[in-house]
Amino acid sequence: MPQLQKLSTPFLRNHQEKTRIHMGPAERDPILRAALERVSAEESIPPFPTVCASLLPLLNDPDTTVKKFEDIVKMDASLCMAVLRASHSAIFGGGEMETIGDAIRRIGIKRFKKIVMTHAINSAVKDLNVRTNWDLFWFHSILVARLTEKLHSACADNTGMEYIAGLVHDVGKLFIQKFFPDSYSHVITEVAARQLTFEQIESDVLGFCHQDVSALICNKWQLGDRLVSAVLYHHDPTSPDLSETDSLLATCICLADDLANYCGANLEMLRNFHFEDVQEGYAWRFMQTFPRVRSVYIDVEVEVAEIEEALSEMRTA
Repeated sequence: MPQLQKLSTPFLRNHQEKTRIHMGPAERDPILRAALERVSAEESIPPFPTVCASLLPLLNDPDTTVKKFEDIVKMDASLCMAVLRASHSAIFGGGEMETIGDAIRRIGIKRFKKIVMTHAINSAVKDLNVRTNWDLFWFHSILVARLTEKLHSACADNTGMEYIAGLVHDVGKLFIQKFFPDSYSHVITEVAARQLTFEQIESDVLGFCHQDVSALICNKWQLGDRLVSAVLYHHDPTSPDLSETDSLLATCICLADDLANYCGANLEMLRNFHFEDVQEGYAWRFMQTFPRVRSVYIDVEVEVAEIEEALSEMRTA
């Protein structure tokens, strides 16, 4: 696989190239509201795992001690296992750690935060009764998360939110599969048959898109307004409804999604996706409009290898 060098393509965006929802917001809202009320009425959105929810505010507090993290992590056996397994990785020198605190110190808070969030999302959705390729779903989600974080770092300092936003951007697809299985199957069939984007077909068939549902779930999990906005608009990052900061994050998710598609890491990858498709897409070109603070290099082979290791950790946990 090629190494992706610093983005340098001139910005030549044409607004008509964007994914456009066929119905306007006023027409779409009643349909979307009815669908989301159906989901909420059946209490289908699982709660964010208690232990992980307790950790979230502490992860953003520089004064939190490792001992405090350790005390909370110990309340979740599978999270303990995930942290310990990560600390045993050859990346950190191998060898077993005696305590959770030692494991956290070895892997660092940044890696620890990613493990917590991946564990939380996996715990929340793993019992959904949907027929999906979970390995591929997680491969795509983690790849988009990693790429979102790297792309965002080219234009601004990362806060940790970038990885989480990429991780949860497509979680709405799982709930659409669960509550609208026939319609979702029809979407897949239409994507294979027509030269339209997945979001355009969703809008035609369902009257709403997976990003609407993903944003609802992120809001239910209280992941923060900025993250919710970026997930909601990750297929429309040039929307005037977004601030420049939120637009940057949404653009990074969108471009990361395109790059993941190029790698073939997508549940609905029903047609070939070439690197030229990435370069010709509006997300790549819109990315050029943001000022750069540093260069970014993405080695796809390295990303894939590290994601396979992360998936191995998840399976073991």
